[in-house]
Order: sequence, then C-alpha cells, then structure tokens
Amino acid sequence: MKFRVFLEQYDGDHWEGRVLLVPAIATTAPTQDQVLSNLAHQLQVFLRDEDLDYVLSHYRFESNQTLMALDLDVVSANSPGSDPILLSLDVVVTRRTVRRGTRSILTVPHIPNFSLSFNRADKLEQAARDALLKQLKNFSVRDIDALDRSATTALAVVEVDGPPTPFETPKANVTSHPPRQTVLDQCGINLSQQAAANQVGHFDGRDAVLEQAIALLAQSGPSSMVLVGPSGVGKTALVEEIARRIQAQQVPQPLQQRSIWFVTANNLIAGQKYTGEWQGQVQNLIQVASKGRQILLMGNPNGILDAGRWSESDNNMGRFLRPYMESGAITVICECSSEEYDVAEKLEPSFVRAMQRIDLLEPTVVETTTIIQQATQHLMAEQPVQFGPTVVETAINLTQRFLPYQAFPGKAVNLLATMMRDRLTQAESTTTSLNLSSQDLLVYFAKMTGLPLALLSDAEKLDVEAVRQYFGDRLLGQPDAVAAVTDLITIIKAGLNDPHKPLGSFFFVGPTGVGKTELAKLLAAYLFGNSDRLLRFDMSEYASGDALARLIGTAWQPKSGGELTRRVREQPFSIILLDELEKANPVIFDALLGVLGEGRLTNAAGQTTDFRNTIIIMTSNLGASQSQSPTLGFATDSSDDDGDRTIHYIAEAERFFRPEFFNRIDHVVVFQSLSFEAMGRITRRELDKLLEREGIQKRDLLVEIDDAVIGQLLAQGFHPRYGARPLKREIEKTVIVPLASLLIRQEPNANHILRFQVRSGKVHLALIPIATPAEPAAEPAPTVKQAKAIASLLTQLADLQEVLLEIETSPMFESLRSTMNRLLTQSYAPHFWDEPTTARQTLSRIYHLDRVINRWGSLLERSDRLIVKGEAMQRSSPPASALMKLEADTDQLEADISYWQLECAGLSSGYQHDRVLLSFVAIGPDSQPWLEQLVQVYTTWAERKGYECERLIPRGDRRAWGLYINGSNVFTILQGEAGLHKLSQSGGQSGNQSGGDRQKFLVRLRLIAVPETISASDNRPDDLHFLMMTASTTDTADADILVRVYSQGRRASIRDPRTGVKVGNVRSVLEQGDLDVFLLAALQQENVE
Repeated sequence: MKFRVFLEQYDGDHWEGRVLLVPAIATTAPTQDQVLSNLAHQLQVFLRDEDLDYVLSHYRFESNQTLMALDLDVVSANSPGSDPILLSLDVVVTRRTVRRGTRSILTVPHIPNFSLSFNRADKLEQAARDALLKQLKNFSVRDIDALDRSATTALAVVEVDGPPTPFETPKANVTSHPPRQTVLDQCGINLSQQAAANQVGHFDGRDAVLEQAIALLAQSGPSSMVLVGPSGVGKTALVEEIARRIQAQQVPQPLQQRSIWFVTANNLIAGQKYTGEWQGQVQNLIQVASKGRQILLMGNPNGILDAGRWSESDNNMGRFLRPYMESGAITVICECSSEEYDVAEKLEPSFVRAMQRIDLLEPTVVETTTIIQQATQHLMAEQPVQFGPTVVETAINLTQRFLPYQAFPGKAVNLLATMMRDRLTQAESTTTSLNLSSQDLLVYFAKMTGLPLALLSDAEKLDVEAVRQYFGDRLLGQPDAVAAVTDLITIIKAGLNDPHKPLGSFFFVGPTGVGKTELAKLLAAYLFGNSDRLLRFDMSEYASGDALARLIGTAWQPKSGGELTRRVREQPFSIILLDELEKANPVIFDALLGVLGEGRLTNAAGQTTDFRNTIIIMTSNLGASQSQSPTLGFATDSSDDDGDRTIHYIAEAERFFRPEFFNRIDHVVVFQSLSFEAMGRITRRELDKLLEREGIQKRDLLVEIDDAVIGQLLAQGFHPRYGARPLKREIEKTVIVPLASLLIRQEPNANHILRFQVRSGKVHLALIPIATPAEPAAEPAPTVKQAKAIASLLTQLADLQEVLLEIETSPMFESLRSTMNRLLTQSYAPHFWDEPTTARQTLSRIYHLDRVINRWGSLLERSDRLIVKGEAMQRSSPPASALMKLEADTDQLEADISYWQLECAGLSSGYQHDRVLLSFVAIGPDSQPWLEQLVQVYTTWAERKGYECERLIPRGDRRAWGLYINGSNVFTILQGEAGLHKLSQSGGQSGNQSGGDRQKFLVRLRLIAVPETISASDNRPDDLHFLMMTASTTDTADADILVRVYSQGRRASIRDPRTGVKVGNVRSVLEQGDLDVFLLAALQQENVE
C-alpha cells in the first residue's frame, strides 16, 4: 500500500514527516530517508491489526497530489488595529477525475478539519486564498504565527505491506507481535472488564431510571446522554450497573457485546504539546469507538469543553466529538451536577444538546434506607463482615447532618465501605468474621471528621462541670463567656439546638485584649483537638466595595467561590470567627441575615452554602472608647459595676447594627475588664509556658520565681487601653532576651538554679550554683558481669562516635554543606521570588538540609553524654535498671545514626520526594504468601521510622498489593528497592541432612512517586489504586533486577547481589523490618556511580 507524506525541514538540521491520511503518525529525523523509514515502520505496525476492508475504504491512495504555496496577508479579528501577518502557507491539492470532469480538493496539513472542493481549475488559487483568509480571521495572532514555521516542504510516498486478507495464513517461523494498543488501552479503563471481575459498584432500588438509560443506549441513531444529579446520587454506579448487565446479557440485543470504557479528557490530551497533536488523539478515539462500538464514559462535560481551549483559542474537544455524537457514530456518557450542567450549556450549548439529559434525583430517607440495606448485603457478600441492626440508621443520620454537600445514597454507602476497609485492615488475620456496630461507626466517623465522640454518641457521657473547668482554667476572668460556651456545648450534646439555624451564634463585645479571640480558639481546640480548625476572617480586610464578592463569590466566577462559602463547604462542621465585625462593609451585614436566621447563604451564582453545622462568633470593640470605666483593659477595685458596663456595650452595639441583624444573634456576651487576680494568673501562666521551652528543658535547670517578679511584669506589661496583649511583648523584652544572653554566656547545667528576682525596679535573672555536698564514701565496684557489659557498651559507643567523625569529613557530607550554601546564595538573588513555586521548593530544601546537617552535632553530643555515663558506671556498681537504660539509649542512638545516614545519602542524590507508593506483584501462583510477608516487612520498617503508611487492599487480582508511605525523602531512601525479591526455602524436612529441594518465590517491587494532590485527596485510597493500576503497565529499567535474596533453612541469610551486603540475622529483617543496612549500601553505591 502507498501513503502520501508531507515533509518539512526545520532550521536546516532536521526533517519532520506526517502521513496525510493518518496525521497521528508522524516523526522527525536528520534526513528525509530516515523520516520515510521511520514512517514506514509505524505504518506497518498500525496496519498489522486493521481490517482489510476498512483499510481499503478509508486509506485510498491519491495518485495526483501536488503542493501549492499561498502568500496571505492575514488580519486577526482578535487583534484589531494590528498590522496584517505575512503568511506563507502550503496547501495540498488533490485532483480526481470524475464523470463530469475534474474535481480539486484542497487541504492544509497544519489546519485540521479544513478542506475545500472546486470544479474550475482557473479560479482555484483565488478561491483558496479567499476561503483561507475567512478561516484564519478568527485565529489568534499566536495561532496564525505558528502556521508559518517551515522554509522547505515536499510531498513523498511511503509504500508498505497492507494487512493480510482473510485467506492468508501467517508464515511459519515468523515472530508474533503483541496486539497494538489503542488509544482506549492507553488512556482508559475498561469498565466491562471490571464488571466481569465483579470490581464495580451496584445501582439498587431505582429501576425506572436504569431502564430509561438502557433503552436510550440501545436505540438506533444518537444515543449519547448526560446524567445530572448531585455528588453521591449514583451517576457512576448507574453506568457500572449497565456494564454489569451487559456482561450478564440482561440488556436488549443492540447493547449486547458492547463494552463501556471510562476515559477522561485530561488523560486524552496529557503529553500533547504541539498544535494538532491532541486533535489527532481525539480522531484516533473516534475511529476506535466508532469501529468497535465502545461506549465512552467521559466524566464532567466541562472537562471536555476545557480540553484544548486556551486564552487565544476557543477550539475544544467537544467540538470534535459533537458531529459524531449527533450522527450516532459514537456514544458518549457524561455526568455532572445541575450547576455544572448549566455552566456547560452556557459555554457550548450545541455539544450539551447532543446528549439526552437524564436526571437522577436524590432518594428520600425511606428509599435511601432500602438502598443502603441492599448495599450492606453486597458488602457482606464480598467481605467477611457483619453489620449490626442499627448501623444503617446511624449512617443515614450522621451523613444527613454532617455531610450536607453530598447526596444520598452515596455518602452513606461510602461511609460504611470506608469504615469496613479500615476495620478489616486493622483486624487480625485470624479473624473469621468482623462484626461492625453503630458504636464502631461513630468512633470511625469521629476519627475521620475530627468531631468529638462525646457530641456524636449518646453512649458517651458529657461532664458539664469538666467542660466548664476546661474553659475556666484557660480563659481567666470571664465567667459569663465561659458559661455561654458551656451551655452551647450542653445543648448540642442533648440535640436540642434549632435544626434550621446555626448551632450557635455569638457576639463577643468588650475591651481589647481580654480574651474574645482566645475563647474562639479554645472552643475550636475543645471540639476538634486543634485550634487550627477555626475559620478566622479579619473583617477589616472586607471593608471595600468588593468585600461581599470576595467573601461569598460572584456570578461571573462560579467555580472560584468566595472565601467564606468555599471554606465552609470544605469544613461543614466548623467554627467561624468574624473578627472586628464593625469594620466590615455594611453590605456584609445584610448577607449575614440569612446565615443567622436560616442557616444558609446563596450567592449570585445560585450556589447555596449550609451553615447549620457551624458556630458563628463575631467580635467587636464597639463602645470601648466611650466606656466610663477609667481602665479599659483591666479592672480595679474602683471600676464601674459589671452590670453597668454590660448595658453600655450592648447599647453601643444596638446603636451601630440594624435591629433585624442584631435580633438574629443568639447570645451577646460582654467581656469584662480583667481583674488584678486574673492578670496575675495570666502572667504566671505565660512564665510557665516559657519554662516549657526546649532551651530550659534540655539543660535540666531548676527555676525559682519570686512573687515580686509577677507584680513587676504586671506593672510593665498591662496597658490601660490594650489589656493583656502587651504582656507577651513585655516578657519577650525583659525575660526572654536577657535569659537567652545569660544561657549562652554562662553555659549552665543541672547544678544551677535559675532565679527570677526584682532589683531596683527591674526583673533580674541570675544563675546560682548548687552547693556540692561532701563526697560520699566510695561505692562498691561493679561486678565482673556488669563490668563486661559496660565495657561492651562503651566499645559500641566509641565505634558509633567514630562513624560520626568519619562522616563529617566525607565527600557526601561536604556535598550537603556546599549544596546548602549554593541554595542560600540563590535565595539572596534579587529575582529569587519571580517564580514563587520554585522559590518555596528551594527554601524547603534549605530547611531540610539545615536540619539534617545540624543533627550531626546533636548525635555527637548524645554519644558524648552516654560515654560519660558509662565511664561513671565503671567506677561504682550501677543498679540493674541504670545499666538497662544505658543499653537501651545506646541501641536507640545506633538506630538514629543509621536513619540519619539514610537521610544524608538520600539528600546527596539531589532528588527529594516525600510520598511513595510501593507496588508488589507476586510472580507465580505460589508466591502470594511471600508477597504478603514482604508487604509486612516494609510496613514494619515505615512504622519504626514514624512514617505514615497505608496498605492498599487488593481489588480483584490478589497478586497485586500496594503500600503508601509518607515521610521525609522516603522515595529517594527506597529507590534502590525496585526490582525482584527472591525467597529461597528448603523443601525437605527439618531432619533431612541434604536440606531437600529448594523452593523459590519471586515478588516484583515497583516505586511510584505520589503527587501531593492525591496525598491530600478525600478519595486517596481510590486515587492510589488508580495510580498503581495505571503505573503498573509501564515497566522500568529496574523491574527485573534481582535486588535481594532471602535464604531460609540451615544457612539462613539475606544478601543484596548488587552491593554484596549480607546479614545472617534473618529474623531482624523479616520480623522487625531492619532494612537500613541494605538501603544505605544501595544509596551509597548510587551516589558513587
């Protein structure tokens, strides 16, 4: 067969060739001959599996084709006022002889889907020029300029063998080639294949909509559809159920033998860099799907419409697919929410209307109960679990209240499924069946969301007095505020809060510096265990005219959303702090009316945010400057009565806010000025926090604080207007800075007392040595057994210290120092922050290097201290507990040095990645136990290092396991583990002298770098499974390298054939995960190479 090729020469040093009939087949090479040879090979592979009739009908060779160069002066409509672009464009002219004369067909290799037909040759050139000028008028300047990119062009012919006819038989002794992968094999997931393996979900209880979708797919002509419904309603499950029924032959005849593939627009265009590449990829998809009648599940239609679009061009993938969808040549299924459907319809209405809309409504609670009961039956049939009788009801109640932005039944089913997987992972392998109760579900939900179990479970009792004491001990001098938050927690626990409003709304008003913001942080810490869960907004930043748009979003940017609505949707159960509310633009007060009254907020784009699971706290200083109290920040014995101040602050707030706003606030809490007693307790607490810092703790100092110091700090640190806030600044100035200077100058130790005193009206710090008593009588010398143990430990410590000293002068350590100095020099450059992402990565690497380098001194100091302690034990008989402590400390030091060496070797490689997915594949049916044992080895190793790790339970093929590890530079540390791990066992009985035949088992281990987006994803297990599945299809160079041999039997050992490292203690590796010696040797060898 013959194919016409379009050739272009670039910069005089290389050629590019593209097959006109198959634009996706292209190549570059230094010479024309090499280009033609490469294209011939690609065509041969392309035609090998094609049908002969299809090839003859679609790839007809045109014998009369020539090139025509057109000079055009193009004016872009996107750039009015700019000069015409002088363009020289190559046009392929194909002349065909037909019954009524000669027809000329014009195509442009660089403009896909452009073709013209003319019957008169004399007007060919002018007509082509006019048509191209009209076509190019809508192109951007950049697109037009990209078309004029070659100086030399030509047409050539490539001739290859066509596909075999049905009567031809393969020749003998000819090597068979594997089937050529299609674009679906490369970019998609075969849902039909997963359905055959029972790896897809179920769609229960909604037969009407299922039958509607099946009928639409089975009809002749256009059969594309878009499933519209909220997240979790079951759109994907519906498609998976159709795939399941197709496999079971439970569909009409036109649907039988068809397959369903999941392929996204992003996967299709990934890696397509040049003009025309992604279009060629889509054309290949259309060709495969129209020929094989595959059904394409392509996700959100907005993703299709965004693919290929950029700032200079609106061309997108949807425009390519639409004609084929309208003709019925291909079937596309999309799924989205109602809001996303409206966005897509505004963006590209013709594409959206090419699909029939099927709405999936959220089922009622009664319908959801039936559906979830059926789902639990499926889960119990697939896994050894049993669900308690009230689990379904508990799951519905929890998700209905706390997951408002997901729909039934998906959110309840997902909760039960994830809890089941979590408990199965934690359960012992000996467990035959796992019983899951409502309490188990509550505990898991509390761990997943961070909500306190005491508020979720009626079985957990709430001690009201303990709650009051928790806040009272931390918020000093504000009993009314403590009572208000305690009452709120009590009401939430009892379930008596108004279900149509936020859980609580507070207006904290009073002087500055008395604890209003601090109480909001304390409430977040009590409910979630971390004050970072507080959503704080400084309302002084929302005083401008665009404040409302920035806070809740706009109609013209519906995807971005506002700061408040976005963060509440991310954390529905949260505490919202609107700090200094009176400084906000008044239009925000109107927007908050619906939040405080109805617990909901709808922005201009029609998106509703649910605030019914939030606690809203608003703070204000209104009335502080007009208060009649002489001391606003703290109270004295002659201060106004608290009741008068309360009336004053409330009156000022009512005067400032409109009645309809102020009347919607549940609790107005007036913070009183701090008493002298409260101020003293605050000062003592701040000093206690200072004494807990590392600089005091590691020196084992005894501390003595005179009462006069508290009074001096009170006098200097509390301001009549600013309350308690200046206290930290005063402690910083009069205590922390002098203390730091004193500790550095005098180098104290445990034999000193650090005394805080007041002298001449100033805080004075002094280090007083502790008097040493007379030396006691000589203690008895250690026993012979103790002496040997101590000497052995001292020898071990000396060896460890020698290792540290050798590393300090090693080229690897010097390389780390020079790398950090080089990066520091880069950070001082004036243009360092021109690329923020690169700058942040550089700073992160500097901090990591600095930590690792400084750890050398810490390890050396620890070895010195242990040697001194051991030498002291040699002079007197130590107790058994002290000797055991020294032995444990020495072993810990050795482990820390080993891990530190791994970090150094990993950093010196120059690559840093903190997330890795280990993919284990058993080779052979008998290697499964060895795979599971190997997964446990790496799990134990990661847990010993303090890394986060998560096993991936196999889906379908149990020979493939995964282990996700998140830790400092863990990818580099484990990079030498990729390859084959062989277990060699003796096949004979224990008394057999010869050891019997040896059995060998193999497991292949791959390392996959995990992007940060997957690591932080709510669906991380599913994303990791997808990543492992897609990455496993690509072999690496290390895939078949023998990494380690584990020999068990009379001569048990573990050996790395690459580095020569060999250990005899097999148990320490297989049971304790002691892999450091192998990891370090592999890293050192890699660095040397």
